[in-house]
Amino acid sequence: MKHFVRILYCIVILNIESTFTAPKGKSDFGELAAEYGYITEEYDVVTEDGYILRLFRIKGERKRPILLMHGIFDSSDTWILRGNTSLAITLADKGYDVWVGNCRGNKYARDHISFDPNLTDGFWDYSFHEHGYYDLPAIIDNVLYFSGADKLDAVGHSQGTTIFYVLGSARPEYNSKINILVASGVPRTFAARGDLQMCVINTVFPIIGEDKEELEPEIIPVILDHFPTATSVQNLYHFAQLSFRRQFARFDYGPVINLYKYGNPVPPTYDLNNVTMKVALFVGANDKLSTIEDVGVLKDALPNVVRNLIMPREKMNHADFIWGLHMHEYLFPYLFEVLDDYKNHGNTFGYILKT
Repeated sequence: MKHFVRILYCIVILNIESTFTAPKGKSDFGELAAEYGYITEEYDVVTEDGYILRLFRIKGERKRPILLMHGIFDSSDTWILRGNTSLAITLADKGYDVWVGNCRGNKYARDHISFDPNLTDGFWDYSFHEHGYYDLPAIIDNVLYFSGADKLDAVGHSQGTTIFYVLGSARPEYNSKINILVASGVPRTFAARGDLQMCVINTVFPIIGEDKEELEPEIIPVILDHFPTATSVQNLYHFAQLSFRRQFARFDYGPVINLYKYGNPVPPTYDLNNVTMKVALFVGANDKLSTIEDVGVLKDALPNVVRNLIMPREKMNHADFIWGLHMHEYLFPYLFEVLDDYKNHGNTFGYILKT
């Protein structure tokens, strides 16, 4: 409960800051990429249920595309905020064909063929289930179509990994389209200006794990120009349900609506045995949102975990996977090792690596 109160306080502070302080950084993924010498391609992806999602591409020479998917309250920008040492730019420097997706509701995905997000409550009637069931298939299909590839590599952070498990479970035909998923900051559940400093030190660190060296004061204003972005209340409720019930299940609407939607008063659980894509699990020992124990449970439930890596850096927390100052030193070598090991189409060998 105390974490919930702290989060509400920070949301108020962030809203006040965003009202009176003009953004100092660039707000568009394409502009950020241009600062580091890359031209981006942009695609508007339309999901089966009518949401319009912006998909960014930094075109590379490698044949197999790689897709990056963000976490909750986040957007494609998260993968490029560290500039030359961010994952998107590092991949582009190595010649990867980089695709960066956005889930419905964030600043790049607030359009619909029928609903107005500012006028229609129906626009916000979704959770991470819809991200995995509708958003991710549409994104993957477009990546494969425009790249001409038959499968892709993927990197997810936090909610960006959860949606792949929804996809593999509920739409198992997509497992064969994913060569390898590198999953970091797997969620259990669900700045440097005045009071914002207190928010980061006293609110964010207790939740994600303290690591002041990697989230230095200078980066906080940059992050706050891009994070948080929007999600639905239903999405937050869904993650809360997972936390309280310790079951990876569909959204619980209550017995009456559940009976109408699912044919059962209890929401069905996701069958993780259907998630046959290869998965590499990366976990930080200091990650309070995704503990070693939590990831261990997930490892035992997934049928094709090829690596389970506890990051050697002891202070590695939830945010270090995307915003860490030195992640190019303590994270990327392991990431590229996995990508290199599984770069050949049809490679089926696997092993567990524990450090």
